[in-house]
Amino acid sequence: AFDPQQPNRGYAIGKQGVLLGFGREWSQEKLPAGVPAEANFTSIAFAGSEAIVTYKVAVLQGGGPAYEGGVIVNDGSGWRVDDNAQAALGKAIPQRVAGLPDGGAVIATSASGEARSTTQRVIEREAAGAPWQVAASGAIGFPAALAAIREGDQVRAIISVAEGEGGEDLASDEEQVFNQPQPGQPPLLTDPYPLPTGGVLARQTAGGWRDEEHEQFPLPAQVEGQTAYDLPQEADPVLALLVSPDGNEGWAVGGETGTGIQFQGDALQTAGVSRYGASAAPPPNAATAPIAAETGTASFAIGGNAQCAGPCADLAGAKIGPDRWLKSAVASAAGIGGVRAFLYTGPGVAGAGESRLGATLSPLAFAREESAYAQRLGGAAGALPVFAAAAESDLDRSGSLSAYASAFSNFGAPFGTAPPGAGITPISPTAPGQAYYSFYSGSGKATVQVIVLDYAATTLGEGQRCWLAGQIASAGAANVPAIVVGGRDLGRQAPNRAADAGQVVPVLLGAAVPGCSPGGAAASAYFFDFPEQNRSYSLNSGGRSIPSFGSGTLGYVQPPRASETDFVGASGFLLASVHFGERDPGSNIAPVSARLIPNVGALALDPTDGTLLRRSHQALFQALARRPLAGMECTGNAAPNACETKNPEPYVPIPTQCVGAKCGTGVFPDYTFTSSEPDIADFVAPDPASPNPRNVLLIQNKPVLDPHSGLLCAFNEGTTTVTVSTGGLTYSQKVTVLGGTAQRPCGTTPLRNRPGLAGPTPTPPPLAGNPPSGSTPPTTLPPPAPPATAAATPAPVAHQPTPPPPVLPPVFFSTPAQLATPIVPIVPPPPPLVLQPTPPSGSSYVQEREEEEEEAVEHSSAAVAERLPGHRPLALIPAPDSGNDRSFALYAPPLLILVTALIAAGARPRRRPRRPSEISYAFTN
Repeated sequence: AFDPQQPNRGYAIGKQGVLLGFGREWSQEKLPAGVPAEANFTSIAFAGSEAIVTYKVAVLQGGGPAYEGGVIVNDGSGWRVDDNAQAALGKAIPQRVAGLPDGGAVIATSASGEARSTTQRVIEREAAGAPWQVAASGAIGFPAALAAIREGDQVRAIISVAEGEGGEDLASDEEQVFNQPQPGQPPLLTDPYPLPTGGVLARQTAGGWRDEEHEQFPLPAQVEGQTAYDLPQEADPVLALLVSPDGNEGWAVGGETGTGIQFQGDALQTAGVSRYGASAAPPPNAATAPIAAETGTASFAIGGNAQCAGPCADLAGAKIGPDRWLKSAVASAAGIGGVRAFLYTGPGVAGAGESRLGATLSPLAFAREESAYAQRLGGAAGALPVFAAAAESDLDRSGSLSAYASAFSNFGAPFGTAPPGAGITPISPTAPGQAYYSFYSGSGKATVQVIVLDYAATTLGEGQRCWLAGQIASAGAANVPAIVVGGRDLGRQAPNRAADAGQVVPVLLGAAVPGCSPGGAAASAYFFDFPEQNRSYSLNSGGRSIPSFGSGTLGYVQPPRASETDFVGASGFLLASVHFGERDPGSNIAPVSARLIPNVGALALDPTDGTLLRRSHQALFQALARRPLAGMECTGNAAPNACETKNPEPYVPIPTQCVGAKCGTGVFPDYTFTSSEPDIADFVAPDPASPNPRNVLLIQNKPVLDPHSGLLCAFNEGTTTVTVSTGGLTYSQKVTVLGGTAQRPCGTTPLRNRPGLAGPTPTPPPLAGNPPSGSTPPTTLPPPAPPATAAATPAPVAHQPTPPPPVLPPVFFSTPAQLATPIVPIVPPPPPLVLQPTPPSGSSYVQEREEEEEEAVEHSSAAVAERLPGHRPLALIPAPDSGNDRSFALYAPPLLILVTALIAAGARPRRRPRRPSEISYAFTN
């Protein structure tokens, strides 16, 4: 903390007596009498010109460890114990302090020993020198962060209250109690303070504490025999506060730190930054980005598996996961121009088989669950027509779908009985005991028939299968492409696979069904619910093939394990496009493609390697695409009071990296990385053959542009703005490229427009066999195929992040003392071009003979660490000052250099004067 009136006066604190003062450098301050040398300082703040520091000491108390604590202050005359604060604290342990410019201050405490509720308190003072008073509002928990404000003439506090009461701190300091060193021995090195597991923001008022986030919901009531619960939304832990003195605005930062929620041993980590106050507004570099449906097609939004974990009708206002995620997806789809309907593949109510709610709840309670499901699905649709497919969990005790049909009766026809939505023409409506239906979407040549199946049972049954065959045949007769939506997988890969896939797939592909359909016409695609995955594969029969798309990531999705490299569970919904203009008249099949629209509520950009780059270097960028904030699933015999698993995956992985069995059929998020000045820096493809994600793919010695890669190549000096767009959001970050020498892989791209140049820059003539520099821009990858079709799509290669290649200094040659003649380093003559290998992309940097103001040229012949016929190899030595024992520079023996220099001095032919060449060298990492 620094004195706001004297910026050169500041202090820093830490464990085990660390109290540093700042002058020209940091130095240890003398501790006042009565403060142990091993005191652990916990917090520091300035109140006016007075520095206030809290501390605590681990002691042995009642046979076990405990804390004692105190407060010291420094107004410029040295450190002293604040006896008045000590008296106000009593037995409470000071944990956080915050001050105001006028001298007002607040101290929040943790508890001491077993009497936590009676010893924990908040103390405040109105001005410098004023007495400390115990706040009448009392304490509400362990303070993770603290801010002091003033309301009128009263000092108040804003506290971030963590779960627990500081016991985790004491666990890290037990060694100070039980393993004290002998006299004369150095002190023990204890663990750092652990990060708190929570932080609920509360503001002190005249009447007590006020929940500032309005997200403190009670846990669901525990029900005997129930082992899965939907938990209400829990606010992001707040770990630090910066609030204006009047308390009207400020910032709160934090997130899950990995110390609390875990899934199968993997810690959950998130990041959160919040604006505090009535004037809170989104940052200027974040904005919405409209999603466009593919022109000339019929587009539908399709998603599934936003299923509750247990009975959740009573939690409708508590921001549980299924509520927030499903409503967010439907609202996002409603904002996409050209989308005709949202098709939900189910399920929405908890359970399956004998554990489904319909079999355990009373008919009235189950009807309430179905009604809550209908409200979740249709509550954010606006004018967008919404349809759903029946699921097994929709069956009641008698095995019927009557509660389901009643809950959705107010939806538009043919799903419900209300008037149909815009562009919808009912064909076959639902009926009692019949939850399957069909309709036309659009008009004229752009018409598409949508057929929704009832797969509540594992089979369709003969009656519905006959109906399906007739619907497909009528679509063919009308020259209208048809798509089919069901809740079960017909490809036998999902856990909810259909038992009659062998009979249904031929019907979809146009097989004749005696008494129902003569066959011939086929459906164009099949969509279904694939729990927690996004997949696409083909359905084949009778020599025909159509794509099958499974999507079920709008609900609880388990985070990938550390060893899982083929994660295909990115949260989102499919944006499917039916290319009706390319319909095959013979089969009635129209091409269908689908892309995954991430379901995100916040977006940011993480510049892994920073935003200040050197020319010719690479840098990784990652999107922080966070799902809408919501509650969690809690399972286990002790749920909801204690959870064995809390498993929401909080982020959509961008850029996508996948390698493994599921990658070939995975459907991955739709996103783009762009640069406003692509000749300054742009996103390029990584080398798929390299384990280093920073290695660049080169084709004809040029980087390959790739908007789906997070790898940025710094081409030239200047400034650009990099942007990631996904899920209807966009986020931008300014990146500055510093000057530097042109190097591969990124430095061989010329500037498009050079300010201050009167005419074109002359280009040196190329060597034989090499194209002129700048004649070939960075290679661009061909336009990607539709993200998911019937054919398997090659998956991108997953790489583990590794440190970027080091920046090596120029090669330095030491002159032997016994030689009187100085040694002149000479670059060995280049090998014949036909023998010069292309340097491995990203693993070998070749310094060009040019200055940064000139356009890059590629005829530079650099030294190559390869043995050539008739040549003695040069030695590889560790590069000087590289900081990397695997980095090497080319080194020629001194005698070879001397002989080469003497020969060159006497035998070099005359040539035009030229500027001295830079030393060319190569290094490998």
